[in-house]
Amino acid sequence: MINLMFHDDWEIYGDGTGNPDLLMFDPAKRILDICDTYGAKYTFYGEVGQQLCMLDAPEKSKWRMYASTWEHILKDAIRRGHDVQLHFHPVWSGAVLQNNVWDLDYSRWNTGTLDYDILDEWIGKGTTYLRNLLKRIRPDYDVLSFRAGGWMCQPSMNLFRALTKHGIKCDVTVMKGRYKEYENDGKVDFRDAYSSIKPWEADPGNFARKREGTGFWQIPVYSELTRLPHQLHLLKKSFRSIYYYKIYKQRKMRKGGVIMFREKSIREK
Repeated sequence: MINLMFHDDWEIYGDGTGNPDLLMFDPAKRILDICDTYGAKYTFYGEVGQQLCMLDAPEKSKWRMYASTWEHILKDAIRRGHDVQLHFHPVWSGAVLQNNVWDLDYSRWNTGTLDYDILDEWIGKGTTYLRNLLKRIRPDYDVLSFRAGGWMCQPSMNLFRALTKHGIKCDVTVMKGRYKEYENDGKVDFRDAYSSIKPWEADPGNFARKREGTGFWQIPVYSELTRLPHQLHLLKKSFRSIYYYKIYKQRKMRKGGVIMFREKSIREK
């Protein structure tokens, strides 16, 4: 028997832009209906940094309305037997709303290199918020797993300490074979991950490695990898080239019209 976990990061774009109705809410409703039709279960990895910032926006702003819809949809998902777990991009931990536009703190791009105190604070906020919100709907609900924003969980020790302190039992970040370097802040290197499909007890210092006896598990994310640049890979997947090109352009991380992070060339072993 093969057990499949259907899941996705539930968020707007990584630079704080994008319409939540189009990117999150409408797709979520369709996904839930499809899963219910076929008896499948779905897990939303809800971006809690984004949500907590939107909850702090001015009371009658569109962001507060988005935050309310966010809660409504996830409560409905839990009511229908699906799941919600923790996802977090630390750039939201220093976000400021200026002229109705989110200005994110890109100095906090890499989860793996953050100070423990920041991780402890925001993972604590996120787990408490989700538990308080969703246990009202299903008393046995709990936050047990986590995915790092941008797949950046290396080095893992501070993250491990914060996650285990707040009752999280596993991470769902590692994708065997994935490798990216960023000019400004760190890299993702899962080329030597233990497995592409089989869970393992994770090394607290590097979740991509196996270390028995830790009691903390890694559930790997399976993906078909390609050597093509991302935009060419999207074009290869579909003849709707203009549509995918627009998505690629929208998802570039910009601040003041300048691309903030540029991926270096991938160097395969």
